[in-house]
Amino acid sequence: PVSNVLFLGLLLLGYVGISWFTLTPSSLATVLFFTVISVAITLPWVLVGLRATMRLHGGSAPAVVLTPTEKGIMTSVSLTLLVNQLLSFGTQQFDIWLGAICLSPTELGVYGAAKRCLLISAMPVQMAMMTILATIPRLHSQHRSAELQQILRSTATYAAIPSLAALGLLALFPEMVLTLVFGESYAGAGPTVVVLTLGYLCLIVLGNPPPVLVMTGHQSAVLLVNLFATITLLVVGYVGARLYGSLGLAVGSTASLVVQNALLWWWARRKLGIWTHVGRPLWHSTSNTDISATT
Repeated sequence: PVSNVLFLGLLLLGYVGISWFTLTPSSLATVLFFTVISVAITLPWVLVGLRATMRLHGGSAPAVVLTPTEKGIMTSVSLTLLVNQLLSFGTQQFDIWLGAICLSPTELGVYGAAKRCLLISAMPVQMAMMTILATIPRLHSQHRSAELQQILRSTATYAAIPSLAALGLLALFPEMVLTLVFGESYAGAGPTVVVLTLGYLCLIVLGNPPPVLVMTGHQSAVLLVNLFATITLLVVGYVGARLYGSLGLAVGSTASLVVQNALLWWWARRKLGIWTHVGRPLWHSTSNTDISATT
């Protein structure tokens, strides 16, 4: 957060007229320069924090020697997580690359503007999951399924409030929002925005289940579902873009998000015995028996 604030501050100073060397405030080189500076200034703080942590624990961490079996498990899990991250990146970018192949530059620009609006609306859900990420494996290893479900659903519910508000605004007034944010030339992306909202509605309502499964040892299932979702995006997105332009590409992106989140939501219930979707927050303590009884 400090790095981001610093970057925005430098950018703001540039736009209000402060000269930075020979760079103009609106140039790409200036923006990249500000990015590098903000990271370079804040990165040493991480190293200082690590050093302080080492001193707090006696100056050095205890030596850990892994057995060949443990090394094999560690390698397998790491590779699975790596592929998962690549597929997650792919599902966010493959539609843009498909658009570069199938759409005109104007259509691609309109589609990119529509998608950027939707990415912002889903940010509260993603940030909320990061705040409880470390809690998930702890409660799972302690077999406290009721408490884990309570935390997941409560977090998903409160994070969904701003996300659904933004999503509703985009769905009801897409042309107005696009004109306000990007200008009148992007108002034609309204139908594309409406189609994309369906996929992000599924992600928000189902509580963003992929991190839950990854943090409870089900990364292989997430990998298979992500692979299927990526194939769905490539096939449906390509055919849709060829036949219907940016609107068809939006259908492919939406189908990929729905497939990914719906399957993982179902898998979390089947393998972990918990729901992740939004609902009424449960503040009282609930036992595993209670959860089973309310199925």
